[in-house]
Amino acid sequence: SSVQVYSVEIEGTTATLLTPGASRLASAAMGAGLFRARAEAARTIERHSRTKVWQAAAEVKRWREWNSTFEVMAVHGEAGKDPCKSIQDGALFRIRSRWGDGRTDESEEQMVRQVPGRVLHWRFAGLPRWLLAADHYLLFQDVSGGVLVRSWEEFVGPLALVLRWLGYIPKISDGFADFLRALQAHLDSME
Repeated sequence: SSVQVYSVEIEGTTATLLTPGASRLASAAMGAGLFRARAEAARTIERHSRTKVWQAAAEVKRWREWNSTFEVMAVHGEAGKDPCKSIQDGALFRIRSRWGDGRTDESEEQMVRQVPGRVLHWRFAGLPRWLLAADHYLLFQDVSGGVLVRSWEEFVGPLALVLRWLGYIPKISDGFADFLRALQAHLDSME
């Protein structure tokens, strides 16, 4: 067994992520990009502070109230008692995703890390990570005119190739863009 190391830079801070890998062949294929895919979207949320944008996005249990793309169905085994977090780090939750083509999926996810005002990181928990490691990030950064919110998911493993081949990556990116549009509309409606 091997470990894949990924680095993510967030406002000048580098976070190192370790993902359990599989064989040397799989590691070589991942390194070459064969077993990797990335879905992403970004939007500048205008007229709202980073604190306000973060609070709306971090309140994941309430997503169903303002967006139709992602809905948290249940939370299992919340860890810790941090009142600033809707779902505690380490907690498992079930999410329903509705895609533009009318298809819906449900998946088990795990909240990995929350840095208030900066990062939400959760991962797919439904398969062994050597088969499909899927880590989702929402990053928040002050920019001129608002808050840049980047939503992306890194897929690593043999099933990442299948997701690319079946054309799911653009659909997932579109879903992220829909979510960010809904976040802007939700914040605007609260004014």
